[in-house]
Amino acid sequence: LKPEFTKKLTNIKVKEKEKAVLICELSKENTKVTWKKNGKEIKSDNHLKIVADMKVHQLIIENVTLEDIGEYSCVAGDVSTSATLSVE
Repeated sequence: LKPEFTKKLTNIKVKEKEKAVLICELSKENTKVTWKKNGKEIKSDNHLKIVADMKVHQLIIENVTLEDIGEYSCVAGDVSTSATLSVE
């Protein structure tokens, strides 16, 4: 059974220096996902935190800057969900 997104990413708008959280949920636990920003793979670092807990996958961006604006997607196999982050 292939995983599918039971809860998709939704567009969010935050103020500069705030924290942005993108959340999605899959039908299967412990599915490996890839996060992308504008089509390019992103990894956890001091600024971005990728969290996976059972079926729930989160991308947490601390201290948002204008450079974080863009389209983020979470890819699991051949299914994906995407949303836009905008900064006020």
